[in-house]
Amino acid sequence: MNFLRKLGNVAMGFIALTVSVLLQFILYIPAYLYYVTYHNIQSLTGNADLLTLISNMISTMFNMNLIVYATVIWGICGIFVFYLWYRRVSANTPKISFKRDLSVYTIFGIILISLGSQLFVNYICNILSTVFVDEFTRFANLFDTSSLSPIATYIMLFYGIFIAPVHEEILFRGVIMHYMRKGCPFILANILQAALFGLLHMNIVQGTYAFIIGLLLGYIFKISKNLTSTIIIHVIFNIIGSFPILKVLPENNISLNLTVSFIGVIILILGYVIYNYYIKERNLRLSFSESDK
Repeated sequence: MNFLRKLGNVAMGFIALTVSVLLQFILYIPAYLYYVTYHNIQSLTGNADLLTLISNMISTMFNMNLIVYATVIWGICGIFVFYLWYRRVSANTPKISFKRDLSVYTIFGIILISLGSQLFVNYICNILSTVFVDEFTRFANLFDTSSLSPIATYIMLFYGIFIAPVHEEILFRGVIMHYMRKGCPFILANILQAALFGLLHMNIVQGTYAFIIGLLLGYIFKISKNLTSTIIIHVIFNIIGSFPILKVLPENNISLNLTVSFIGVIILILGYVIYNYYIKERNLRLSFSESDK
């Protein structure tokens, strides 16, 4: 019976991801209808023949501007839905307010963790791009912004930096991690939530580094016991990743890319040591205060 209960909790983690994907498709429909109505109005009401009308409607489904707008709507609604879900399922789970962790040391540690992980992931991907050329070419084409309107470009940037981290942390390190930890040991739970995090990105390049970052964020959540820390790390990670300066190294210079990746690992470890030291000090203070009651 206990095994079935644990298996049910793991299944609920997969169901949470399924709900997120279904929510994306459901919200895409009104966004699509709105876009067709207001941006293809001439084709819909003019003298266009049926084949032209159908062709326009099909091509609109893959319009990058529409996809950006629909994704933003999904992200905002996802924050609302999964925040309520997380509050409900974790009501009896001990959590620590980020305010207790707010100090120069934790902020400095978080910045170093974000910078180090971005340097490592970015320049390792630079090296891998010389081996898996086709996959990285498809990835670059997937994020070609040349067809986006200026406002859609800025909206996509805002989504990637702020909305996506909040949505994804509540979903993966919040709801899904909650169920996974109730169903299996932390190591396996962390691997599962990180794997689902990678799967959501639906391409091998993003999926690979999302899995790596998901493992890191899952562990940070475990020791910090609050989602605010992982959200801030995720936001800073995405901000740093949006800087063109990270693209300056030539991809075929493997030794240089390895060197910068190694520097990234050192920075990451240093940030973790600083952050973890303060968290241990916090836990010690909390244990003393509890014993005094």
